[in-house]
Amino acid sequence: MQNDKIPAQALLAVFPDRETAQQVADRLARGGVDRSRLRLDAARDEVTSLEAEVLEESHHSSSSPTVGVAYPKETVKAGAVFLPPAIVIGAVLGAVAALPLGGEGWPLWLRALVGAVVGATMGGTIAAVVIPAMSVKNPHDPSAAETGVTLRVGDARPATIEALVAARPLRLDRLGEGDVPLGTVATEEDLHGGGIVEEVADNFARERRAEPHERTR
Repeated sequence: MQNDKIPAQALLAVFPDRETAQQVADRLARGGVDRSRLRLDAARDEVTSLEAEVLEESHHSSSSPTVGVAYPKETVKAGAVFLPPAIVIGAVLGAVAALPLGGEGWPLWLRALVGAVVGATMGGTIAAVVIPAMSVKNPHDPSAAETGVTLRVGDARPATIEALVAARPLRLDRLGEGDVPLGTVATEEDLHGGGIVEEVADNFARERRAEPHERTR
């Protein structure tokens, strides 16, 4: 979590619908949280949740000075999963393709080595283009706060955090003085399963089904 050394003053959760958010609020009240410290579906909390989401994205993004871009966390995760296999596959295909080639006096191992280097470079280059394009979230997809219902809890004790995490919100953030976002406790990705492989596969499927003018990648 960002700024995890700064004590939180409140927690801000987002749930899929108002009924779920109300049930969680009632559960917290029965557990000892003062109802006056529970705020449901306030417009200002939606703005705060959006700010927290932007903070989280910037905190988990990685910059590439050579390319001049910042990659979001989804691209970083996808790169760790897909880039090594792409390089290995490229190296193998390159080595096999290079075996029949080469001039007189080129030993078999040298042809395979040159082919592997070229193939690995090609595989890495293709992956470096495809992975960012197919791993990032659709820019037209709404954020959690835009689709769900916020629940602000003016109690940041560990027991309250555990209770909110157990309720499986779309996202849960820590807030400091003046409701300034301090860091993210959990997101839908953390709590609702579905890894980066499934995300990339869904993006490919979505783009394949979309009309040409609807494609975003």
